[in-house]
Amino acid sequence: MKHSSGSKTSLFLIELIITIFFFSVASVVCVRLFLYSHRMSTEAYDRTHAVAIAQSAAESFLAAGKMLRLEAAAAADPDARSGTGTAAESPDTASGPGKMETRFHEIFDDALADEDLARFRVETEITAPTEDGLCRLLVRVSDLEGEEIYSLEVLDHSPGSQN
Repeated sequence: MKHSSGSKTSLFLIELIITIFFFSVASVVCVRLFLYSHRMSTEAYDRTHAVAIAQSAAESFLAAGKMLRLEAAAAADPDARSGTGTAAESPDTASGPGKMETRFHEIFDDALADEDLARFRVETEITAPTEDGLCRLLVRVSDLEGEEIYSLEVLDHSPGSQN
């Protein structure tokens, strides 16, 4: 019985083509998984930094409010002054409603000097104290395209402004 060598070669080539197709499909799936994991890692990195930046801005706002209240108390009663030093009044916090925008390259690397390096945009909006003495700060951290990554709203109660 004779077998033609052409049919063996054809079977080998078909098997080789199927194997190449299988590996190409597997490699496409692997590349997509790596790209997806890279994108998720980048988003997590950005979100982590955005949360840290927003929390830092909120804590600065709360500390500035406390310092301004200490200054007001010290001005009202000079004997009650402690060794905390003086607080410089910011136009945004002192005069009521205010907006500010800052750009950051990394977590606390202010990139105002070189906007080409900026990676995050931080917008803060402060409202004037209400009759109840509540002052509101809204911190929005976004990428440079304007897509919001994280936002934080902080309320500060100023006991001295109650009627």
